[in-house]
Amino acid sequence: MAHHEHWDGQGSPDHGAGETIPPGVRRILFVDSQDALTSPRLGREALTTEQGRADLHWYAWSYVDPLVVELFLCK
Repeated sequence: MAHHEHWDGQGSPDHGAGETIPPGVRRILFVDSQDALTSPRLGREALTTEQGRADLHWYAWSYVDPLVVELFLCK
C-alpha cells in the first residue's frame, strides 16, 4: 500500500511521509509519475520529456522524494 503515499504525507491510506516510505517505493513512485506525465491520458495529450521533468521538479517536496527527483533527472 505504500505506493499510494506522497512525500508530504497527503497520500493514502496510512499517510506515511518522507523517510517512512520505503526507498524502493519512492523510486517506483517517481518512475510511475514520469510515465504518467509523458504518456497520453484520457482527456489530455502527453507532455514532452522536458515538460515532464519540469513538472516533477515542481512536485518535489510534496508528491515525490526530492532526492529521487534529483538523482533521476541529473544531467
